[in-house]
Amino acid sequence: MKKYGFTLIELLVVIAIIGVLSSIVLGSLNSARSKSRYARAFSDMREISKAAILDYDQYENYAPDVGQGSGTRFVPGLLSS
Repeated sequence: MKKYGFTLIELLVVIAIIGVLSSIVLGSLNSARSKSRYARAFSDMREISKAAILDYDQYENYAPDVGQGSGTRFVPGLLSS
């Protein structure tokens, strides 16, 4: 008598292995996301710093603080995005 298909134990083992592998992948994915957030914030701060230096070179003083409603010149024209 020939045996066709898989037994229930074999299917459960395969599902368990897939579950373990997916949990490992999701763990490393969260780590990569946090590293990318840090890199983006670092890049943004570096760009703002360069824009402030360009602004200082252009006007020979630093721009005043930017707050709500203040009509200052600071950096929108000097930032790339």
